Amino acid sequence: QRNMDAEVLENRISRAEFKVYEAVNYFGIKLEQGMRALDIGAAPGGWTRYLIKNGLRVVAIDAGNIDYAKMPKGIRMAIAPGENREAYNVEGIDILAASELEGRGKDYELLHIKELFGRIKLSTLVGLGPFDILCIDINIPAQEAAVIAAVCSEALKAKGKLILTLKMTDDNIERNVEKSKEALAATYDGIRVKKLPH
Repeated sequence: QRNMDAEVLENRISRAEFKVYEAVNYFGIKLEQGMRALDIGAAPGGWTRYLIKNGLRVVAIDAGNIDYAKMPKGIRMAIAPGENREAYNVEGIDILAASELEGRGKDYELLHIKELFGRIKLSTLVGLGPFDILCIDINIPAQEAAVIAAVCSEALKAKGKLILTLKMTDDNIERNVEKSKEALAATYDGIRVKKLPH
């Protein structure tokens, strides 16, 4: 189960929404209408909403709930409930079976695959891509998140960008950051790291 910050700030889904805002602005990442993003660890939807508000179409992956009511009005949304997940009947949101996913990522501003990341095949992500941006904000050790980012690079466009939060699980922050950078170096160019206040 996700360990999300429970505080919901005014007009925000969660404090996490500020993290992606800070990263995009600090690193000068250009977000343009029509770009596509893969958001891993998307619940409750702060990063997803920020990306959609900036014109991107988002495939969001998380077994947790996304706050669909707080998404921008008038967007097309779909949910793909994962294996052993409850069925949905949400007005205005399409429901897709796993077998219907390939090529559907461009049909919606938000496609939420409600499943644990580890149960999703890489071929499914590649079939939904290619993506301009990969966002990962999951509560696992930093080096594991870096490995996921390296594997998922196959679903990115050639000059795709990565926004990754590294969760520090022990006191050796410098070592964890260096090991994570090593795991990413084979796949990503120009790795930059910044401690963000949120």
